Amino acid sequence: MRRGLADFGIIISMAYQEIRLDPLYFFLQISRRIPSKFKCRFEKSKLSFLPYRLRVVGFFLLDRSSDALEILDKCPARSLYNNIRVHLGIPPLVNGGAASKSRVQARYLWKIGECAAAIETAPKNSYLQRYYTDDLKLMQPGRYMRLKQTGYIHNYPENNDRPRILHLLTNSLPYTQSGYSIRSHEVLRSQAHFADTMSVTRLGYPTIIGKRHSSDMDTVDGITYQRVIPYWMPSLKSKRLRCSARRMEESIEKFRPDILCTTTNYENAIIVESLAYKYGLPWIYEMRGELENTWLARFSKQQQTKRMISEYYSTIREREVDMAKKATMVVVLSQVQKQSLVRRGVDAKKITVIPNAVPDDIFSVELQSPKKSRKHLGLPEQGFWVGAVSSLVDYEGFDILLEAVAQMRSEGHDVRCLLVGDGAAKPALEKLVRDFQIDEYVVMPGKIPYEDVAQWYQALDCFIVPRKDTPVCRVVTPIKPLTAVAFKRPVIASDLPALREILHRGASGFLFTPGSFEELSDLVIELKKRLHNPIQICKCTHNFSRRMTWSYNGDRYERLCKTLRSGDNG
Repeated sequence: MRRGLADFGIIISMAYQEIRLDPLYFFLQISRRIPSKFKCRFEKSKLSFLPYRLRVVGFFLLDRSSDALEILDKCPARSLYNNIRVHLGIPPLVNGGAASKSRVQARYLWKIGECAAAIETAPKNSYLQRYYTDDLKLMQPGRYMRLKQTGYIHNYPENNDRPRILHLLTNSLPYTQSGYSIRSHEVLRSQAHFADTMSVTRLGYPTIIGKRHSSDMDTVDGITYQRVIPYWMPSLKSKRLRCSARRMEESIEKFRPDILCTTTNYENAIIVESLAYKYGLPWIYEMRGELENTWLARFSKQQQTKRMISEYYSTIREREVDMAKKATMVVVLSQVQKQSLVRRGVDAKKITVIPNAVPDDIFSVELQSPKKSRKHLGLPEQGFWVGAVSSLVDYEGFDILLEAVAQMRSEGHDVRCLLVGDGAAKPALEKLVRDFQIDEYVVMPGKIPYEDVAQWYQALDCFIVPRKDTPVCRVVTPIKPLTAVAFKRPVIASDLPALREILHRGASGFLFTPGSFEELSDLVIELKKRLHNPIQICKCTHNFSRRMTWSYNGDRYERLCKTLRSGDNG
């Protein structure tokens, strides 16, 4: 009963807040949660039975941005169509030759990173203005949250005791299946060999992403995730962070950890820093990405230079460095990322590189040939299959892969594509498939059960990572190609520093110039011609992939925790 009331309260409060903040985005989120089987009838439809003004709205809610853009210029300068323009990255139209102080204009300014201007433009004392003001204050370097002191004093366990580590996570299995949630899960599994761990997910999760949950705790592979579900979500971010910290105080005083750990972004870091300060605990900030560069990747190549000097980009960049400096220790995923932080003023001695890895039990999976795996999944056995198991977002560059597949097929090569996963870019990719007229040779099954992932990886003859040359892709290393290597599949990837670091040219991978579908095509054709059985290309990578396991990373975490407990952390 209590859980049902809490879920209901969160849903109502979040819906109310989102409608006040941006009603169009709220309805887009609702649309994205409609099961695919109900939306599939409209995937190829031109919605010609609707007048063009309603057609624009339909295309937008179906995430068919390119279709919406084709007719958006016919729509008038009204609030609804201006909001659609803003969400699609187009300046809103204004009447009278001057931009009015309006919600639409404020949303556009915030979207392009001009935060102070957005606050000034928003209607005075409106929820939108208060929300943006609060958000901008949280971004400012040097602003920390302080909690009321209590009588609890932390006592370190004896050195021969197992360390106790409390994690704050953004999301987790089984409700979110992503690189983030999988890494979190494997980190917890690796730490379980030498430590007692407890993990808490962010306030309101998973209810806030529309997932029903049956318990305040979920256990996956022996790892327990504690849920923090209030009866009502606070209306401003600062209040949500404070509420989350108060709820985590209960976990700390019950679990009695001697190390706190959290992951990007800075909002998690603010919570954990405040708890570490209150209880006198060391804390680890695991920086898995660069928030400002992930934001930057939303814009076109031409726009990115301008957005890099925006207020949002510079403030977030400084804020993340600020939290890294405040942390006792910092964990990053690559040497490239470490060097980036050092250049920005973080002490190199406090940074530990713990890269992405694969589970040890992946080597006990019975390897199958691509044809056998495809037969098991009901896919055609013939052809040379390329693709990926991934989130379908723009910076992953799968449009480049589809262009390469279209070219190879036009030249008479029986190359086919498999893209497993879901994401905001999926509708645009599906449209590209139709435009290239390769529908028959491209399979996009959407999300798949976690336990079936191995079968889909092995259905591929070659794994492709065609990431675009954006700042986030140059620094952040993905898990996906390592998994492919463990399954002894050859990998072709964009020649970017982060990918170059984890792939050995000619051994575990082949590299091509980012964005060049011609080079990608040439590599695929060369691989197809050279190898009757492309699985052989990765036999030499067995020892390499063995070093990229979570048990190997567990040793790194254990050394790091020993350093923290000894107090020898600089």
